[in-house]
Amino acid sequence: MGKETAENLTAYIEEKIEKDIQQQTRHLATKEDLERGFKEQGRWQLSIFITLTIMILGLYATILLRS
Repeated sequence: MGKETAENLTAYIEEKIEKDIQQQTRHLATKEDLERGFKEQGRWQLSIFITLTIMILGLYATILLRS
């Protein structure tokens, strides 16, 4: 195998590997995606906590008003 053929083959393999890596890492979450997800999760948890607190207070109020 000649030097030029070996260099062309090496360049082709490097391009192929780089293309495969880009395709595989395209679907990974970025740091911004994770931060956005944590903020959204925190909002959901807060809203559920507030809703449950209001429900519990309503139940206590119902029990106390019956007596």
